[in-house]
Amino acid sequence: MIREKAIFEVECDRCQSPLGYADDGCAWHFDTHQAALEELTECGWVQAANRLLCSDCVAKEACALLGHTWGDWEPVERFAYSGLRRGCELCGAGELDPPPPPLVFVDLSNPPSDTRDWRWFDDEQEA
Repeated sequence: MIREKAIFEVECDRCQSPLGYADDGCAWHFDTHQAALEELTECGWVQAANRLLCSDCVAKEACALLGHTWGDWEPVERFAYSGLRRGCELCGAGELDPPPPPLVFVDLSNPPSDTRDWRWFDDEQEA
């Protein structure tokens, strides 16, 4: 038998993530509006000013308003970068010290005319 049934889903108003997706890969469905509200509260979601925010977005909004809760600095060495990093214990934002140099993008459709010192993405190649 196929029959039509009304269901309720919960979606974050900031990031549009559905309630339950991270847990099992699909949005949770509820039979009543009240059941959906009860579950979102238990999962750390917040309803305020006619907006629903998932727990990740609640943390990001709190940090935007109050500032980050930084953890300890830890040494990091990745590729050509060596320095320190720390993360926010609430929202997961990260910070590096010193800041990494800006990325340089190369237009391969228009390479430089003098290619003697051009390394074509190979840092190990001798000029």
